[in-house]
Amino acid sequence: MNFPTILRRSAKHFPLLPFAVLCAFPLMVRTQETSTCTGPAALEQAVASQPSPGAYEALGSWFAAQRKFTCATSAFESAIRLDPLSWQSHYDLGIALLSIGNPRHAAQELQTASRLKPGSPQILLPLGASLNALNQQDEAINAFKAVLKLDPKSVVALDGLTKALIAEKRYAAAIAALQNAPPDEVLQLNLAVAYSKNNNLDEALKTVLAICKEHPSYAQAQFNLGVVYTQQERYSEAAQAFQEALRLDPSDDLNCLTYVKTLVVLGQFDTAAPIIRDYLRRRPHDFDALYFTGLVEKGLGNNADAEKDLHLAVAIDPNHFDARYNLGYVLAHLGRPAEAKVQLEAALKLSPESSKARFQLAAVLRALGLKDEASQELNVFQQEKQEGIKQTSALVKASQANQDLQSGNPQKAAALYRESIAQDPANARTYYNLALALDKIPDYSGERDALEKAVQLDAHLAPPHN
Repeated sequence: MNFPTILRRSAKHFPLLPFAVLCAFPLMVRTQETSTCTGPAALEQAVASQPSPGAYEALGSWFAAQRKFTCATSAFESAIRLDPLSWQSHYDLGIALLSIGNPRHAAQELQTASRLKPGSPQILLPLGASLNALNQQDEAINAFKAVLKLDPKSVVALDGLTKALIAEKRYAAAIAALQNAPPDEVLQLNLAVAYSKNNNLDEALKTVLAICKEHPSYAQAQFNLGVVYTQQERYSEAAQAFQEALRLDPSDDLNCLTYVKTLVVLGQFDTAAPIIRDYLRRRPHDFDALYFTGLVEKGLGNNADAEKDLHLAVAIDPNHFDARYNLGYVLAHLGRPAEAKVQLEAALKLSPESSKARFQLAAVLRALGLKDEASQELNVFQQEKQEGIKQTSALVKASQANQDLQSGNPQKAAALYRESIAQDPANARTYYNLALALDKIPDYSGERDALEKAVQLDAHLAPPHN
């Protein structure tokens, strides 16, 4: 099970920007503006009687301080119409737009401000954030690097730079940028994420444990600790970390859902039930809320309730294999094989290699009296089961090889890796591990061949590229 590793900026750094507290990064919840755009009487009188860029700037800044960013946007646009060459007005408009979740327009205004006042960190920081939000990571990296040339220890610039590098899967570069960074828990968390994404799980765990020890009330660190434990398949410890993160920040829906996912892996449906049911009450039309509620109800044996939730989930995303499979499963156990057959056949179209769906379909076909079709599905299931046994054997050999490599026996490790590859020839990770063993023998020609094969099998696997 893959869980997303989430990077968030600590609020403590944002007051570095002038009026827009918490608006340096756009993807944050904003206060809903319900009142009309009416400022203090003196400011309104000034723009009415003698409109000027300064008067509109003052009015826009007042609206921004009140978190009425849409109103602020209108005021700053009026200032720009009167003085198109004011970097301050373009900058303030960019910040206001960033605050209401319009990074595209914000980037345009901030780029104009930067042309009018080149090299200003005040402008470059939110510009980098807006480019990051637009997934224009190369441009964002350039903006943050320009700030770091002027201030190599800028925490906000280092944060933005390393987030952009991680988004581009340049994990080694992010790690290098953070090696001598100023002490800051968010930068350390970025480092842990980079280690984790780069599959340096021991370093990731060491880093995030240190953050949790030094900042025990930092919910995001607890969440990332759970993610690292999940990558190591230490699900019980992951669940404890997610539980603590949820205690520290009960409003974090992402962590809530991730905690439930981990409890499902552990089969702790009783613990998951009240959490996911409350989540569903708050988000009744959310796919994940419906799907995981159905999964938990299924785990508790409440198939009738599970069926209702899973039907709604499938209606939202009919191409979700697990939703289709689990709906077919509960329909079969509710004694409705004809309906189950439809769902299981749809599931197999989405994932033809799924042995569990094929086995369940065979049982449903038997219940419908379709014995020949059921036998055919069982034959395919048996063949896939044999392949699964080979893969399990390959996994055991690769695990033993890992131990041999760590204990300083690369020759034995290499032999076991090759045996594992013979049974599971499409495993890019085993080829990479073989390359590590061959490097220590040394057998550089064989190492290069193994690395090239790993990249050929999985172009997104970062360590072989490094």
